[in-house]
Amino acid sequence: HAFKCIILHCTTILTLKRSFCFEVDHNKGQNSENKIDRITVKQQIHTKRDTVHPYIYIYCQEPIFGFLCRWKPNGYTREELMKILRDAVEDSYKRLLFPLLSRSYRTKLTVSAEKESIAMFVRNLRQRLLVCPVRGRVIMGVDPGFRHGCKLAILSPTSQILFTDVVYLHGSQGNREADKLRHLMIRYSCNTVVIGNGTACRETEAFFADLISRRFFQPLDVSYCITSEAGASIYSVSPAAVKEMPDLDPNLRSAVSIGRRVQDPLAELVKIDPKHIGIGTYQHDVSQSSLKAALDGVVQECVSFVGVDINICSETLMRHVAGLNIGRAKSIAEWRETNGPFMNRDQLRLVKGLGPKSYQQCAGFIRINPLDHLNNHMYTQPTNHRYTQPTNHRYTQPTNHRYTQPTNHRYTQPTNHRYTQPTNHRYSSIRPANLHTFCIPCSQFEVKVCCDAAGGNSAQAAQEKPAAKGKGKGKTKASAAVPTLPNPLDQTCIHPESYAVARSFLSLVGGSVDQMGRPELRQCVEASVKCQGLEALAETLNTTPDTLQLIIDGLTQPPGFDIRQDFEKADFKRGIVSMSDLREGVVLTGRVENATLFGAFVDIGVGRNGLIHKRYITPDKLPADQRRRSLALGPGEKVEVRVLNVDPQRGRIGLDLIRVLR
Repeated sequence: HAFKCIILHCTTILTLKRSFCFEVDHNKGQNSENKIDRITVKQQIHTKRDTVHPYIYIYCQEPIFGFLCRWKPNGYTREELMKILRDAVEDSYKRLLFPLLSRSYRTKLTVSAEKESIAMFVRNLRQRLLVCPVRGRVIMGVDPGFRHGCKLAILSPTSQILFTDVVYLHGSQGNREADKLRHLMIRYSCNTVVIGNGTACRETEAFFADLISRRFFQPLDVSYCITSEAGASIYSVSPAAVKEMPDLDPNLRSAVSIGRRVQDPLAELVKIDPKHIGIGTYQHDVSQSSLKAALDGVVQECVSFVGVDINICSETLMRHVAGLNIGRAKSIAEWRETNGPFMNRDQLRLVKGLGPKSYQQCAGFIRINPLDHLNNHMYTQPTNHRYTQPTNHRYTQPTNHRYTQPTNHRYTQPTNHRYTQPTNHRYSSIRPANLHTFCIPCSQFEVKVCCDAAGGNSAQAAQEKPAAKGKGKGKTKASAAVPTLPNPLDQTCIHPESYAVARSFLSLVGGSVDQMGRPELRQCVEASVKCQGLEALAETLNTTPDTLQLIIDGLTQPPGFDIRQDFEKADFKRGIVSMSDLREGVVLTGRVENATLFGAFVDIGVGRNGLIHKRYITPDKLPADQRRRSLALGPGEKVEVRVLNVDPQRGRIGLDLIRVLR
């Protein structure tokens, strides 16, 4: 039973797959549990000898220059000589040419298949990272299990850990644990449950769905969703997780990771090696160096595309910003811990190891939100401390837990001015007592001037000067010309190099920086662009239309705008459908879990993913912007499908794509 196919028909799946396993039934296609032959067929590249060998022989006898032959002598040729010629051609073909052709075609097929597989992996990863985050909700992350219980973690809207515990939902203790869940969810006002899709996922889903249907959590309106837990166990024992949550058990760290994947997928998934996220196919059979370079590039692209708030993002997330690396991200985090939150982008110049080129690359992707916005990221704890565990539980946390927040939080600002730092603040800048600081606004930047108590000026503070060379081995960056007041433009995607153009544009349309994101400024901008045209305005401001369009987007977007809000969102539900309820022709909605080169797997909420074969993914069923893509569907996309066939014994569901939901 050797498998053969023409090279032109050899697909990526056949090229990358090392062996194939087919189930053959002796009873003419009928299902039989006893009479199954499992045949392993090894792939080979087949070349027909009869179509290649004669051409080589003819080529060797073909005359050149009209009278000379390549190998055959002129005139009469004896039969013995022709036999030697035929034997030489036969031997060279079998021993040299055929293996060379096989290796050459195999290499070409492998290279082409690897490129296609990596492209699919990159596209799936991009869509998984750019899933819309769930903001403003207290979330309970659940890592389901049977024997060792379900690990749960309650997270604040800003991903702070409020409570961790282990509950045993699948056993005789189910009713008692349900009362415990109700108490915790009401106590922390948690109305969203995120369940990992691992072991005991469907049993845990059925448990919560039953409680929700009985309105067990009243007055809360509770909903749940299922998310991929691929890589959560690997991350829970990684050095990054140990550093972030040193006092938590690895199982509880998995529950925290599952909950955070819904709150902010990008910030959580960058902590995990992309190969462990559970997307793509044959990632272990392709070139690992090419795969790593492609995945690192798409992660950096996504992080830079979304942007990061440098005052609240993790060091791991900062590493993936264009222009930054592990060392620079660590230096930024250390500067932030020592000097307090960044007030503007210009203060990045003070970070050790961040030179002009690195600043130029990363500045446009970094956001500096106001400190009152930073305070909103701190969650107010209930009266009972969030880490108080049951006395008899094995995960009881000590009273002086490292996550205990003091009453006066480090980011708490005085009432009279939101940017004024308290005297005893841990982030307060250290200055001599006889110096006072004030800022003089200029056309494009602010100059910081230091005066002593007697009224004298420091001339060296009037302009930025490079550090003197040759004075010691260490380099210290002068902070004289770096402003300390916040700049509203630092909240946008506008690069500091375009600040002057942005201010000129605001003056041209009759707006101001304080009106950024407001409807009145948006109306003025739209009227000006409609009246004069984008290209004419760009020529007036001495810039390019693309740069001006980016400036317009940054000025008209509301504060805290997230580009991911228009992307796919988590699918929350309150009930479940079993596989036995499926019938041929039933129309359902689902979400694409994984896309492959032969189709897309869709979660329709029955415990098994259905397959939409690629022959059912036709251009007329796709939106206009997806019809030219080689990989039409990707993870996270919501689709409407029709059930074609159901095989409960083998757990297979065939689906037909109706349309992509937007």
